[in-house]
Amino acid sequence: MNSSQNIVLIGMRASGKTSVGRVLAKKMKKKFIDMDDAIEQKERKTITEMVAQKGWEYFRNRETEMCQKLGKEKNLVIATGGGAILRKENMESLKKNGKILLLTAPLRDLCQRVSFSRRTKNQRPSLTGKTVTEELTDLWMERRGQYYACADHVFFVPNRTKNKQRDAKHYAKEIEEYLKGE
Repeated sequence: MNSSQNIVLIGMRASGKTSVGRVLAKKMKKKFIDMDDAIEQKERKTITEMVAQKGWEYFRNRETEMCQKLGKEKNLVIATGGGAILRKENMESLKKNGKILLLTAPLRDLCQRVSFSRRTKNQRPSLTGKTVTEELTDLWMERRGQYYACADHVFFVPNRTKNKQRDAKHYAKEIEEYLKGE
């Protein structure tokens, strides 16, 4: 792998893209970008507010613009939003100078992570109004083919311990070792 090449993390919501990405970026001396956070900062609104005021299409257009911008930059670890794979041009932009890595975990682990984040300050609103399990199951069934088609490599990131940070360090190390062999 080219040392200035970006590392692009894709996967379902709560798959660990942000927590693993932050640790990985630090270990590899790259800048970390959480795409959803970057879009919110640029728009000065949360994704929930954007969607409520202007609809999903508006948000997806901002996401595509961000993918195009980040695809031109170097030396990044990028945590995409879970739906970034929905537009082929997003992955094409990010793949130009990036290695696409899919993080995946058992549904029960994703549900625990989303449920926990809803009880803490990191609110993750429902995308569909369904229960967490229904929503994540439906999204996985709908998107899994796209995730695997986009990925250069897949990492299984289940809950190993009850310590999110310890798990993130473990998986970041695993990814770093893989990338060194590339």
